[in-house]
Amino acid sequence: MSTSQNSPFAKLLSPIHRASLGRGLPRVASLTLGLVVLCSASPEAAIHHASEPLLVLQHPEEVRALEMQGLSFAERLTGQRADSNAAIARGYGYERITQVLKRDLLALKRGDAQAGVGTRYPHRLFDHRWLTSELTRFELVAVVNRLDRAPLSEGGCGETRLVYRLAYTNNDGLSSRLPMTVNLVYWQRGKGCLDVAKRWQAVGSLRDTAGPLSDRHVTRAHLKSVEINLQSVRWPSTVHPSLGGHAEYVMRVFVPRERGCVSGRWKIRRTSDA
Repeated sequence: MSTSQNSPFAKLLSPIHRASLGRGLPRVASLTLGLVVLCSASPEAAIHHASEPLLVLQHPEEVRALEMQGLSFAERLTGQRADSNAAIARGYGYERITQVLKRDLLALKRGDAQAGVGTRYPHRLFDHRWLTSELTRFELVAVVNRLDRAPLSEGGCGETRLVYRLAYTNNDGLSSRLPMTVNLVYWQRGKGCLDVAKRWQAVGSLRDTAGPLSDRHVTRAHLKSVEINLQSVRWPSTVHPSLGGHAEYVMRVFVPRERGCVSGRWKIRRTSDA
């Protein structure tokens, strides 16, 4: 596949479009961490107005609108609409994922007598109950068009990545985010890479039939993997002052054993194996 500066494909890819996070804030491609931004979003917020290919979308109103249009974590992974992780605890594929992560966390606890859930432990462990709690959910925080991964996409044209962040709302109505990110990664298929690039260039709703996030493109049949980054344990600075604190992470990749099948049968990899 040619990517010379004079090729039509290169002309489509050269401008990098990043959705603005608001006036006065930097335009960044990295995942934004911090408190949940609570806002009302209309379906019109998910309309792409630029004539150049969209590479990163992370404006809070726009990603919230896409969730409302069927791109919630529960709907994409399990096929069912749900308001909390408790509702999908036994959902297709998700139950197996939580079992593996719980096993990883319990192994860490067994190997570290100072590790545990809560502030009374110097090594503060991620609470695996958050994965299946009625108070938690996964929020869509970004959509990423990875056309640049075309050489690694097994005959396709890169990947579409839906990025979700674990969040909670407690019984007092206080909301925040927790240290866990999940990527749902889909192969981008089409008549060719130019065709795929034009989907992201089209003006209109990203969820339109011809849009890159339509149900025929972001579908179980195209699901490549579920990729997880979880902060498993954190030492506060009072415990490890020489480094201002310390954190460790569990990174897992879950690959469907059969194309389009997310019924709980996964090939499970650590990132060192992926």
